Amino acid sequence: MYKALRHANLVTAPTLPQEEKRAHHVKKPKKRIIITPQEEQVPFDDISRLKVEGNTYYRNGHFEEAVRAYTVALALLPNNFDERAILHANRAAAFLKLRAYERVIEETTHCLASEPKHAKSLFRRAFANEMLQNYQLAIVDYETAYRFNPGSQDIQEALERVRVSMKGLQGS
Repeated sequence: MYKALRHANLVTAPTLPQEEKRAHHVKKPKKRIIITPQEEQVPFDDISRLKVEGNTYYRNGHFEEAVRAYTVALALLPNNFDERAILHANRAAAFLKLRAYERVIEETTHCLASEPKHAKSLFRRAFANEMLQNYQLAIVDYETAYRFNPGSQDIQEALERVRVSMKGLQGS
C-alpha cells in the first residue's frame, strides 16, 4: 500500500539530512499531501469488494446483509473520502427496504452533508419523514429534490400525497 501511495505522489520519502539528500539525489516532491498512518493501511480493494458485495445483497433482496457490508466498508474508509457519501446512500436504500425510517433519515443526512444535491437521498429522506408523519420535513426535501429533478413525476406525486395527508390530519 505504501508503495502505491508513494508512486501516486501521495506520500513522500522519509526526509534525509541535507548532505545525504545531495549524495542520494533525492528529489523532494513539489506538493506534499499528508497521509495518516491509518489511511496508509486502508485496504481499498476490500472496501470496493464490500461495496460490490453490498450491492449484490441489495439486488437479491438480502437487505440486512447489504447493510452489514456497507457498514464494514464505512468502518474501513477514512472520514475524508468522497466514497463515504455513496456508502451512506446505499445503506439508506437498504434501511428503506427494511422500513427502518429513522435510520434512513440518519444515513441520508450523512450523505447530504457532503453531497447536498444527491436527489436520491433527498427523496429517500422525504419518504422516510412521510412514513413517520413528519410531513413538513418531507415537503421540504421533496421540493428540494424537485429543484434538482424538475419535471419528475414521482416527486410531484409524492408532494401531492403528502399535502393530502397533511390536510387529512388538519381536518380531523
